[in-house]
Amino acid sequence: MPVRRARRSWRLLFVPILVWLLASGFAACGSPAGEPPPATTETPAPPAVPIESPAPAASALLPAPPAREEASAVPRTLVYDNLPLRVIWMTTPGRYTFPPPVGRATLPTCQKLVDCLEPVPGTFEHKTWEAGVHIDWSTGIFFMDTATGQVEGYRSGEPMSYWGFYTSPHGRWVYKMEPLLEPRYRLLLDRQTGRSWRWEQHWDLIAGSPQHLLFSLSHRDRPGGEYSDGGHIVVDENLQTVARFAIPREGSYSGFFSPDGRKVALNPRNKPAYLLDVETEQVAVLFDAQANAPHGYVEAIQPLRNGREILVTKVSYDECTDKRHVERYRFNWEGQELPWEHHWTDLSPDGRYVAWEEGGLSLDMGLPFGAWPSVVVVADVETGTPAFRVHSAALWYGDFLRGSRWLPSGDGILMRVRDGFAIAYVRPEPHLVSMPIAPDGWYGWSGPAPVPAPAGDDRFFSYGRLAVYDAVEDRWAMADIALPSAPGHHNPWGATDREMRFVLDHGGHGGALQHFAGAPRIEFPPFSNDVRFRVHGTASCLRLRTAPGTEADIAACLDDGTGVHLSQSQEWAESAEYQRHPSVALLFNEDWDIWVYVRTEDGIEGWVSHDYLELD
Repeated sequence: MPVRRARRSWRLLFVPILVWLLASGFAACGSPAGEPPPATTETPAPPAVPIESPAPAASALLPAPPAREEASAVPRTLVYDNLPLRVIWMTTPGRYTFPPPVGRATLPTCQKLVDCLEPVPGTFEHKTWEAGVHIDWSTGIFFMDTATGQVEGYRSGEPMSYWGFYTSPHGRWVYKMEPLLEPRYRLLLDRQTGRSWRWEQHWDLIAGSPQHLLFSLSHRDRPGGEYSDGGHIVVDENLQTVARFAIPREGSYSGFFSPDGRKVALNPRNKPAYLLDVETEQVAVLFDAQANAPHGYVEAIQPLRNGREILVTKVSYDECTDKRHVERYRFNWEGQELPWEHHWTDLSPDGRYVAWEEGGLSLDMGLPFGAWPSVVVVADVETGTPAFRVHSAALWYGDFLRGSRWLPSGDGILMRVRDGFAIAYVRPEPHLVSMPIAPDGWYGWSGPAPVPAPAGDDRFFSYGRLAVYDAVEDRWAMADIALPSAPGHHNPWGATDREMRFVLDHGGHGGALQHFAGAPRIEFPPFSNDVRFRVHGTASCLRLRTAPGTEADIAACLDDGTGVHLSQSQEWAESAEYQRHPSVALLFNEDWDIWVYVRTEDGIEGWVSHDYLELD
């Protein structure tokens, strides 16, 4: 009897919980994903004005601004760096009110940033290697002069990994952090003067320009990890404060200065993207991901057109469909949104053309996925109309090789093709020019991939972060490092073409596994989605099989010259525990054979080896 009563009690408790969960689920998923919040009648916020009221103590809590009938900019102040910070919470139409900091962690003993940074002369060891000379360091950060091939290296006496090094776009500042060391110190080197500093982890260096540095006051002694109560300081090259901001922050940061150093684009994790004005100390919301999607956030911001514009990546997550949606938005440094029709694109430096990749066969859990074959489309920015596309090409290299694929002149774009790499020129007429293959003796097995310098006269290309190719003089400069060392996942270029950078040590690279249907070719609109092959190179005929692999039954034998169409086998795609690709099968044998599902002109379908097909 007590057992029955207990079971009955459990049922009585379980039923209302289940009803509540179902109601919550329907309430969360009842409206379309990404539906914007109800519209308000608020008007844009007026410009902020300086405030003369005394600043509260640094340990005080800042109350949230009161609710108002109209949009407002509510100034508040708090004290960091012995000077007041201007805090502005803004409410604008379609946007939420950003809450003020709600608590304070223990502040560092030094309240003024310049007092936190301890000069440490000689902390960084410096060495130079002439072109072609073996680099006898296994760790460090290195800069190769593109004109001479000379390599300049820096390292500190502390243990390090390549994860800990960062450089400013113009290469003046080297920032080093080692998350595995206790206590967690930061190191800063000014390559121009040779000065170096050290400080504790409370201040993070977020961005740097030739004349300025942006620091953020962070706290990692709270449960749940990193937290900041808003302190941001911009200093000049002598570490003297020139601007102060207060912006809520949680987690990691990304940010960069405008080319003239007057503004900063900033992305605190899980927060909107901000635009900071160094001269006026004003903070503007550049992009609010949650304005139209409650579960959206700004994943990253990055410079576009070599820093002349800002690219914002927004991610929204639909809890009902369990899908992740990525969108990208383009802005100038005045905060104005610019035309941007496609969400996975590469904009030419002159702003006239945009390129994006469609398709691309990759591997996931050992199985191929994605459209195949891949194509690169080049379109006019103003009209959005494709000018041409390159069939069997890709912009993605793998191995975290970042940076634009466009030549700095905007005349052409670099892409990966079946036998290496090629430049698709848009002027004077679209045409392809093959890139040279790196000389013998290259490190590792995955092979180097070229990335054009972001500035200059289309002359220099980084290959795999360890070599520079001079296209004008047809000359190579290669860094001679000791195997099995390999460079880390750093962008090989900064803002100029004067030096290429790399970091050691990284334990190796996986490269990019991509497969192309055939030799690249330029196609003009209107485009056809019908992919045709022709049988080529067989001694007798090409066997058409019922399944991929030489053990499957033979359905037909196709003579050389026979035309076939790329098709899809849904039966094959749905016959495995993990979904297979309906058109392509990759066999993990000694030769990594590729099999393609095709249809003959007579309507016979089956699998054939890709080795004996060429694009028609």
